[in-house]
This record gives sequence, C-alpha cells and structure tokens, in this order.
Amino acid sequence: MEMRAHYVAVGAFFLAMVFIAFVGVIYLSAGSPPQQFAHYDIYFRGEFSGVSKGSIVDYNGIPVGKVSDVEIDPNNVEQIRVTVEIDNKVVIKTDAKASVEANLLSGVAYILITKGTKEAATLTAKPGERYPVIAPRRSALANVYARGPELLEKLNDVADALNAMLNDKNRARIGDILTNMDKLTADL
Repeated sequence: MEMRAHYVAVGAFFLAMVFIAFVGVIYLSAGSPPQQFAHYDIYFRGEFSGVSKGSIVDYNGIPVGKVSDVEIDPNNVEQIRVTVEIDNKVVIKTDAKASVEANLLSGVAYILITKGTKEAATLTAKPGERYPVIAPRRSALANVYARGPELLEKLNDVADALNAMLNDKNRARIGDILTNMDKLTADL
C-alpha cells in the first residue's frame, strides 16, 4: 500500500507541473496587446532596388516600422509605391521626407524618414488617397550615383588641363628649375 501512495503522489505532482507549464506558456504568449500601426504610402521615381516587403523603416535613425508592400503604382508605371506600417505612436509631419538608404557594412537597404519638425502639421490622407503620402527624396548615395557621369567628365577635364600644362616644354623648364635648386643648395 505504501508504494502505491508514492506513485499516486508523483503522478499527481507531474500532472500539476504540466498543467502549470501549459498555463504559463499560454499566459506568456498572450503577453502584451498587439501593436497598432498606421499605414503610409511613399512614391519613388527612377531606379529602385534593395527594399522589399519586411524591410525596416527608421524615423531619424530609430526603427519604427516595416515595409508592408512594394509594387508598381497602378496609376503611373513610372513610380514605385511603397506602403509602410509605422507604430501609431510616431507622429509623421507634413515636412517629413523618405529615402532609401543602405547600410554600407551589410548592404541591407531600409527606408529612412527624416526632417519632421514640431511646427508642421500632422500628415493626413488627402481626398482620393488610400493612405497619407510621405514625400520622397534622394539619398546622399543616390545623388552621388546620379551625378557620377558629370563628376567623371569634370575629372577628365582636369586631367586634360594637367596634361596640357605638363607638355614637353614645361617639363624641361621644371627640370631646369630643379637642377638650379640643386646647385643652389650645394653652394649653400
């Protein structure tokens, strides 16, 4: 009889622990209430790459949401419509701008929203828009990329000017100057 009582006690203890663990998992998984998001659209023109569904959205460098959709704008095939979900506690102002940035170390692209001031009004959807629209801007890297051909042309002009300045006649004169300086320093 004594042995049977121990088995019953151990079994009851085991079932109680399983029940407590099950209730704990359900309680912890319920956790906090689901986070509420506000949706915004951003329309980018030109080349667009690196950002996809699930990419991070930062506001002045702080993660505040994610990209929920990327598609060609059905009303204008020259634009890419990016829909973002941003924590509804974050207030987006009318003077805010969005750009596609890339982490130089990892190469991961993300949306960066900047330049919102407290004096500006809160961004709201205009009639005919499904969500409020954040104005796009080019990133610094995209500006350099866009101006690349112009910069290369200017660099080429500088190289041509240096070649013209260092013709055979001028190189001979520079050689004479160096020879004279060598004689002067030897005399001193």
